[in-house]
Amino acid sequence: MLMSQALPFIKSYINDLESSIKQYDSQAKLSNISKAWLAFLIMAIFVTRTVCWAKFERACLGKKSKAAISWVFRHGAIPWNILLTASTILIITSLPYSF
Repeated sequence: MLMSQALPFIKSYINDLESSIKQYDSQAKLSNISKAWLAFLIMAIFVTRTVCWAKFERACLGKKSKAAISWVFRHGAIPWNILLTASTILIITSLPYSF
C-alpha cells in the first residue's frame, strides 16, 4: 500500500497527544517536524502492520530512506520518555469505561 499523508484519525490522535503532553509537562511540546515524523511512523506501522524500516521505505516509495527513519528513533527531537507517559495517560483517559 502506498502512503502519501496521514489518515485523519492519526492527525487527530497527534493533536490529542500534544494536548496530553502539555498537561503532563507544560514546558514540553512537539515541533511541527516531530509531529510530521510521528504521523509518518504511526501511518507506516498502520499500513505495513510491522515495525520494519525497509517496509516503511517501500511503503513511501523511497521518499524517506531507512537511515532517515531509524535516525528519528536514535537522535530525533521527539521526547520519547514524555511521549510514552502522555500517550499512556491519553489512552487510559479516553477509555469508555472506568475502573
